[in-house]
Amino acid sequence: NIKELMIDDKYLESIEIIEELIKSYPNRPEYRHLKAKNKMNIKDYYSALNQLLLINKNNSEYKLHYFDLAVCSYMFKDYINCDEVISIILKKDKSNEDALYLRYKIYKSNDKVLMTY
Repeated sequence: NIKELMIDDKYLESIEIIEELIKSYPNRPEYRHLKAKNKMNIKDYYSALNQLLLINKNNSEYKLHYFDLAVCSYMFKDYINCDEVISIILKKDKSNEDALYLRYKIYKSNDKVLMTY
């Protein structure tokens, strides 16, 4: 079970199972999202970002990955893109505490970025 592996911090084993699922079901964005979450847990933000961007490219209706996309952008210090993704999240849910906190972290870590809303 993938969730049990993740709870036990067995991210590499979880990724192996998810990769098999992606081979069998390449159009299921939730598997790519799970892979991205596992990659983020092992601090492989580049691979995580690639999975999240593939979701954007191939599954325009899937929106559950946006916060993770914002986090990856933040980790790469791409604060402008991070803030744009946060804006999308907040349009749907103005009180999303995770998105609001990440926006706060952007302001705190980079006061030179001009934010527009």
